[in-house]
Amino acid sequence: MMNNKVLLLAFSAVSLSMLVACGGSSGSGSNTADVDYIFSNYSELTKSVSCNYSNDGKIAYLTDIESAKICSDGYWEDIDLVAKDSSSESKNIVADTVFNYSSLPSCNYSREDSVVYVRSLQINLVCDGYSWQEEALSEVPTSVSTMKALPTCVPSIAGAIVYVSGIGEDVICSEKRWVEYRHWLESSSSMNSSSSSYDDDDESSSSYKTDEESVLGKCSAENNGMLAYDSNHVLGYSSNYYYYCDGSWESWEAAPSEMIDTLGWGSAEDGTFRPGDYSYKSNRYRDLPAICNFNGEGGAVYFVHDDSWRLATDMEVCMLRLCNKSHTGDTELLEGYTYRCNGEDWVFDSLYSSAKVDRFKKGVTYGTLLDARDSNSYKTVVIGGKTWMAENLRYADTVATTTLKAGGSSCWRDDPNNCEIGGRTYKWAALMGIASTYNTQKYADSLVQKPVQGVCPSGWHVPDSTEWKSLISAANNSASMIKSETGWPYDEDAVLPNNALGFTAVPAGYTYSSYDYGNLGEVFCTMHQVGASSFVGYSVTYSSSYISRRETTKVSGCHLRCVQDTEE
Repeated sequence: MMNNKVLLLAFSAVSLSMLVACGGSSGSGSNTADVDYIFSNYSELTKSVSCNYSNDGKIAYLTDIESAKICSDGYWEDIDLVAKDSSSESKNIVADTVFNYSSLPSCNYSREDSVVYVRSLQINLVCDGYSWQEEALSEVPTSVSTMKALPTCVPSIAGAIVYVSGIGEDVICSEKRWVEYRHWLESSSSMNSSSSSYDDDDESSSSYKTDEESVLGKCSAENNGMLAYDSNHVLGYSSNYYYYCDGSWESWEAAPSEMIDTLGWGSAEDGTFRPGDYSYKSNRYRDLPAICNFNGEGGAVYFVHDDSWRLATDMEVCMLRLCNKSHTGDTELLEGYTYRCNGEDWVFDSLYSSAKVDRFKKGVTYGTLLDARDSNSYKTVVIGGKTWMAENLRYADTVATTTLKAGGSSCWRDDPNNCEIGGRTYKWAALMGIASTYNTQKYADSLVQKPVQGVCPSGWHVPDSTEWKSLISAANNSASMIKSETGWPYDEDAVLPNNALGFTAVPAGYTYSSYDYGNLGEVFCTMHQVGASSFVGYSVTYSSSYISRRETTKVSGCHLRCVQDTEE
């Protein structure tokens, strides 16, 4: 969720055509940064590619807004890419500027390796491992096409010389601004040969400074902080053509958009949101979830008062609520979706990041199953003439049930507390109550005697595919009707969960082959095997509106909903 453009990406027509020709895969032959997919718009991306565990870190380029998205923790988020300058082997790195350490944006996954110059400290900071650390800009291009393309002239690159082809001159980073090298030499020579002290008003001073004053006026300590606009775009080293007077240096500096927006705003109550007037207008909020409270100007960049004015994160704009360290742990409910403040931003409150809560459907009649083996109690519900458990089984007694030994069942991410919330996962042989060798061997059909109790309580059994098909028919194949109303990540293309049947499926987590898909859904067990190493499971995920049949490896694990035996 980056607004500060720390790294520039200039896609040439040739580079883009090369990427398109690759059909959306990584363009290893292109001189641009790696892009895994290319789509015309965000809607096409989300319909074509799910942001799940297997796609984490993948990058998609959207041609309609000429920007990129990265798959991060189940969401497609904004990202800036780096492209190599075709005329230089070094990367064109441009540092944004903030005025003090407290003004830094959040250092999170999307800003990894981003560089920001902090004026009060006169150093560059790089986002590394979720914290800002000092780093000098070590790479400067040997040539650029325009003055605007130059990196910010900061103390760490003082003395660097770059050829600007647009003006046919070398420029040098001197006293925090780029000046023409020949004028700098003339000025330096004049100062060295003069016995008198340097006078700012002397005609022998840098012509570059004279150019600044002729356009913007004189900068001195008396007008420190004054803002001026280069209406004719003469100077060319501010992307928005605004400059502010740094009275301590008596020089004009490129003004960051944030400074222009918040200049003169004064104080406000913390949590006050306000759109900027000068920031770069974009469609940065067009992809916020449809359930957002935000209904303001979509093209504006928003700021929030947090002791002082700072850039608001996308999710703060969505929630219209401040998130900072003092609000860590606060939750916000949005159309049944819970978000938690982690001290830096609002993040989806996943099933396992909150305590066990009552997610059962109000108004549905539930029964009770008491498992005499371990005294665990479960809600039950009647669907399609069958009585199902309305919670995932948690049974784990390896002494009484030896087939559960050697990892036959587990809690999500091996945390016992997670079993209380999402139940246990069972390998196929373990849930069937047979030897673990049958996780990789075919269990003879002649040995199966229905109903199969397996690890279910007495009087209950492992469901078969027919029983699952009956449940799917009762739900009209709508995952919404069996998903709990809370706990699921939001997806704009999926029908909102309503749990009309009371089944209360939760995103308890699942794996498929060697991939860990995180707690974005779950796969339910059946007794039906497919060949030697797979079984038939049924899955629900956050991004799908349907209940899907899924052939899963026997060792992957699944969540078990037992069905009550019926009298013959």
